[in-house]
Amino acid sequence: MRKYISNILLLFATMMAVTSCLGDDENEVILYDDTAITAFSLTGADIYNHTISSTGEDSVYKVNAATSVSEILFHIDQIKAEVFNTDSLPVGTDVSKMLCSLSTLNNGVPFIESLEPEDPVYLSTTDSIDFSEPRVVRIYSSDGQRYRPYTIRVNLHKEVGDSFVWKAMPVNPDLATVKKMRAAVVGQHLVVLAQQGNGTHVYRHNTTAGSQWECKENLFAASASENITVRHDSLFVLDGQTLWVSTDGEHFDELLTNSGLSQLLGANSKQMYALNQLGSIMVSTDGGRSWNTDRVASSADVMPVTDIAYTSLPQGFTGNSEYSVFAGSRDSLNYPDDAYGKVWRKIVDANNSQDDKWICINEDLDGRYSLPRLSNMQLFVYDGAMIAIGGKGIGGCDKEAYSQFYESRDGGITWKDTKRCVLPAGFDSTLTTLAVTVDTDNHIWMICGGTGQVWRGRLNRLGWKQ
Repeated sequence: MRKYISNILLLFATMMAVTSCLGDDENEVILYDDTAITAFSLTGADIYNHTISSTGEDSVYKVNAATSVSEILFHIDQIKAEVFNTDSLPVGTDVSKMLCSLSTLNNGVPFIESLEPEDPVYLSTTDSIDFSEPRVVRIYSSDGQRYRPYTIRVNLHKEVGDSFVWKAMPVNPDLATVKKMRAAVVGQHLVVLAQQGNGTHVYRHNTTAGSQWECKENLFAASASENITVRHDSLFVLDGQTLWVSTDGEHFDELLTNSGLSQLLGANSKQMYALNQLGSIMVSTDGGRSWNTDRVASSADVMPVTDIAYTSLPQGFTGNSEYSVFAGSRDSLNYPDDAYGKVWRKIVDANNSQDDKWICINEDLDGRYSLPRLSNMQLFVYDGAMIAIGGKGIGGCDKEAYSQFYESRDGGITWKDTKRCVLPAGFDSTLTTLAVTVDTDNHIWMICGGTGQVWRGRLNRLGWKQ
């Protein structure tokens, strides 16, 4: 074996010497005793994509992915002698037949070790290589006296990135009789405030440890079950006129008494929002300790008064702004035939001393892509979009209860059916209520009143680690 490799290395040295002599009689060939991989890339691969044919049957087609795989960056760890890609290749890539290219220091010569108990062979850039498992490549110095082995690992995604996967968690039978509830994530805990009789029970569950549900009964009055919000790592609960705060969902401290508030709306990183007893929007910039009347641009006639939900997200194109939205149903007595919910928004820009006003953004729309007027409205942000779901339609809205998610990618102006975020198979939409929230690992949690079902779901790619 040693003689075989030495002969090949001698052949390379001879070829370089001949080339050198043809160019300049005074050049000489220098053989080195050290070498290394200095660059590595993929140059060819096939990807097999799965699709549905026009007849509804599964179909597979092959595409040549030479261009796309060549753009994948490979890192070289010279200390550990490892070569790998941090951005995995897409699902369906045939890693068992790939072309690659590499560069070496000082004209080192690459040999690849066989997957079988055979001698290494010269690594040719025109022969396909099986990278379905890590491969060891020896880089021989040009003098043939020594080599350095590198482990090349080609990482491949095992999941389809935009597939949404739901998991049924253990049923919580205590939630089967709940009529109203809201959910939030505080640290590593999923916290659910559920109306039970004349009081509100507080349920807590560790999202990472798979622990049993903990429950504190009648911790607050019944109305508190719909009066919660999260800011930073703190959970706020409005119980009557008293505002409480907790950092763990278990221990609550009294923050403000006689607040004059009637409904907590929500919070972003800079401000908290609520409605007072006169129906005006209030704002707090000191974490709920004091409140002032906020600025409003739209008529109170289009102010939501029931089934209110809130969410917020960064406004990327301005860098330091946050886009807050709350939505719900306006007075059903005076507006019984409304088919669409009312969506209000406010932009908070840390660079401006004067904040924007709250405005109803769908007041003048024709309703084609308006948010349906749904009972028990739930809003949350997922994958950069606002997502809504709710119960049975109210007034002129004939939507079935908890039948689908609606997505807005323009800050709440238009709402469309989403195919990326879908309800789980086996989901029972005949619920008394539903609470939805998102944890720090990009899992959507759905807690179902009437059945006690608990679902956890996520887009595959949002769970991939860099």
